[in-house]
Amino acid sequence: MNKRYSYLPIVVVVSIILAACSSRQNPPNLLMIETQKTIEQAQSQGAAQNAPVAFNAAQEHMQRAEAANSRGDFQAASSLLEVAMAEAEYAIAKSEADQAQKAAEQISQGLQQLEQEVNN
Repeated sequence: MNKRYSYLPIVVVVSIILAACSSRQNPPNLLMIETQKTIEQAQSQGAAQNAPVAFNAAQEHMQRAEAANSRGDFQAASSLLEVAMAEAEYAIAKSEADQAQKAAEQISQGLQQLEQEVNN
């Protein structure tokens, strides 16, 4: 073999190994923790009752992300976690909006009762 081409197989093998290593993604551990905390926050703020569709979707995507992570599909796990995070944040916002609406209605009813008492 020509001396000039004797290193070619080594260069090819090293290049393939480096390419394989660089394309491997790490598990989305931090995102998983953050998403779980956001889902727990949503639950503690009443999202399961006030925004059940979004809250349940967040939990379902979290479970699917955990399964993807377990089988080593870190890219799918990351994508599913991002969706779960968005759904949990939406559930929190909807729950807060519903609670604010209920509080506004109670205040309005209280003001109407005061007006009636003043007018009578």
